[in-house]
Amino acid sequence: MIRIATAEDTGEIQKIYAPYVENTAITFEYDAPDEQEMRHNLCGYKFDKWYSVIWMEKVIAYRPERPKAFVLFRDLKTEEL
Repeated sequence: MIRIATAEDTGEIQKIYAPYVENTAITFEYDAPDEQEMRHNLCGYKFDKWYSVIWMEKVIAYRPERPKAFVLFRDLKTEEL
């Protein structure tokens, strides 16, 4: 039977999804979300219907704790370009 997922299904959805996070490279997640995090995916409500919402984050490069101070382009010196 195929039906729309509900908040009560998050435990089973988490069990299906976790191995993909833990054993493959096809997701952007480092750690498998727990049941509570999976419940947040079913949080979009519009036009009298619930929608799944996916939160994604991908770190491209790690940033230093404190970045250099902002400098206007006109204030840059040639050797800094």
